[in-house]
Amino acid sequence: GLGSGFVISADGYIVTNAHVIENADVIHVRFTDKREMKAKVIGADKRSDVALVKVEATNLPFLKLGDSNAVRTGEWVLAIGSPLGLSAAGMKTMPSWSQ
Repeated sequence: GLGSGFVISADGYIVTNAHVIENADVIHVRFTDKREMKAKVIGADKRSDVALVKVEATNLPFLKLGDSNAVRTGEWVLAIGSPLGLSAAGMKTMPSWSQ
């Protein structure tokens, strides 16, 4: 199957969806520069559909995760992914809930 994820540390930790890695015998990660690496599952939570995998690499550019508790109504939120194997897709929205 295909999925998307984000590198969250320079040493190769990647967040993806749990359904993407579920039942996978082997996981390969392909970066936008066309490098491909084998990854191992660190953990997964089916309820939240989040998984953590790791590739053996160093000095990777990474995304710093934000604090969802700091998001305020009316601020922009961006979701980026790679549905159906497309190189990149995105959606921007504004949260409308209050805490």
